[in-house]
Amino acid sequence: MKTHKRDRQAIEAEAQKTLQSLDYIEKVKAKPFFLVRLQNRLDALQARKREPEGSSIFATFLRPALMPLLVVVSIGAGILIGYKAPTSSRAEAANALVEAYGLNAPDLTQYTLTSNQ
Repeated sequence: MKTHKRDRQAIEAEAQKTLQSLDYIEKVKAKPFFLVRLQNRLDALQARKREPEGSSIFATFLRPALMPLLVVVSIGAGILIGYKAPTSSRAEAANALVEAYGLNAPDLTQYTLTSNQ
């Protein structure tokens, strides 16, 4: 247990000695506006990393051209979805298909039901 205390005290003494030595280190003098220029460079680097390749071409040329096209297609789709053809033309179209493909159902009234007694 005593060795543990001695080790701990030795570590604390070494840490205090290291921290005190930092007080005597000469401070570095930077050129004027060094931090401002450094921050600007870091900001520009971060902006380039966030921006995918070719996004400037998309933003400048394709987006303005595609937005009106998207609006026109959306309006056209809305009109087509909301448009209902008159029911008479639907019935006529259905009858034309039935006649063209011979889909007429047989007349069931000609058959009589017989019972098996």
